[in-house]
Amino acid sequence: MRNRRTLLKRLATVALGFSVVWSAGVFADTDKKIDLNLGLYTSSKPSAMVSQFRPIVRQLERQMSRRLGKPVRIRMQ
Repeated sequence: MRNRRTLLKRLATVALGFSVVWSAGVFADTDKKIDLNLGLYTSSKPSAMVSQFRPIVRQLERQMSRRLGKPVRIRMQ
């Protein structure tokens, strides 16, 4: 249960970060793909964090690409 809460808190942080980027007008150029960097705090091994977040990030990429009408790539750091 604790892991689930931690994951939900992290997801909320990611969503907030994307909403800030969105409202800043980063997506004004409609001819190019969108590359975003997502910084993750490593509370465990970095490879474990990437594995944990990869499905969520892929879903965000798909949803954002569909909504914006151009490819979106999110790189985790």
